[in-house]
Amino acid sequence: MTNLIAVEAEVSMSSLDFLNNIINPSRIEAGEKPVRPSDFHARVNDEIDEELNYENFVVGRTGHKSHYTMLNMEQMTLVGMRESKAVRRSVLAKLKVMHGPQIPQTLPEALRLAADLAEQKAELENKLAIAAPKAEFVDHYIEASGSLGFREAAKLLKIKETEFRLFLLDKGVMYRLAGKMTPS
Repeated sequence: MTNLIAVEAEVSMSSLDFLNNIINPSRIEAGEKPVRPSDFHARVNDEIDEELNYENFVVGRTGHKSHYTMLNMEQMTLVGMRESKAVRRSVLAKLKVMHGPQIPQTLPEALRLAADLAEQKAELENKLAIAAPKAEFVDHYIEASGSLGFREAAKLLKIKETEFRLFLLDKGVMYRLAGKMTPS
């Protein structure tokens, strides 16, 4: 069943997998008894205050249904912190490894990763292109020392001071604070 999903560093796992693959093996390593699923889910509900969806279930070898929910990394960490010191260290180490970068194992996974990275790069380049004129304006007309006053900046841009003031207010670049123009 091992439902491990990594999407943009978002890791989730079913509560049963978390119990069977991380919590109970860590408890056995530390010389403690494994936790029964019903007891474990009571702990999960107690630790995580939000509504959890337990509509999913698997049928065990004896025919009984074991319900489970999906836990994200933060929820797994919270539940893992309830264990004893030795178990907690082991659980946190396993979660840290699980949260690390996921290396694609198949060609389709590698292609999907490449497509995602290309999409992220395009988004960042688009944001940079939008910000470039603003940065150019600052580089050309604003001095870091602040020695260029509002009136001087308007003259330098060859625009009426009142029009310049209204433009900056309309675009949200500046606002009035106690009667003075203040950068946003």
